Amino acid sequence: MTVYEVSGGGWSASLQRWLLGSASANVSPHRGALPCHILEGSVQAQHVVVPLPQTEAVWIAFTLGPGVIVSGRAGDGRACNKSLLAELEAGRRIEMVDALLDERGLAEPIRETSLGIARSNQELSRPQLVFRITVARNVEASSLSISLATPELYSLVSGEPAPRPSSPDDAYGGWRLP
Repeated sequence: MTVYEVSGGGWSASLQRWLLGSASANVSPHRGALPCHILEGSVQAQHVVVPLPQTEAVWIAFTLGPGVIVSGRAGDGRACNKSLLAELEAGRRIEMVDALLDERGLAEPIRETSLGIARSNQELSRPQLVFRITVARNVEASSLSISLATPELYSLVSGEPAPRPSSPDDAYGGWRLP
């Protein structure tokens, strides 16, 4: 099943695509949500595959309920950079994971060159990102494993076409929406 958001008790997440090197005063690098194909899904554990074109990076938006905490690591053990993006009503908030931290604490965008991507079905069993979602008293509520894949592998596994790679021409140009 292909979705644009995955969720569990008290949380939801979407993978947002952005185009490296396209930020300027007039052009946003953000290109919207990437599709996620659910490889394994239960209340306790979800594993998704996401297409990642070579020219793009991803950041993950987590919407968290009161008392829900997310922590994440790359498959190789590196920590994820997490920031508060917005505080919402009733103790809810949006946090973003936008980079991996190296041994010196320097952030690197989440992309093919920083993390690698799956190129075969066998590589999907080793997710590049794993998130632990906990509730009060550090009780694990669920986990989210993310396998980033070539667009071709994503299409093969999901049966759906992967989105085409984005370019600066795809940026929102300021036009009014209906």
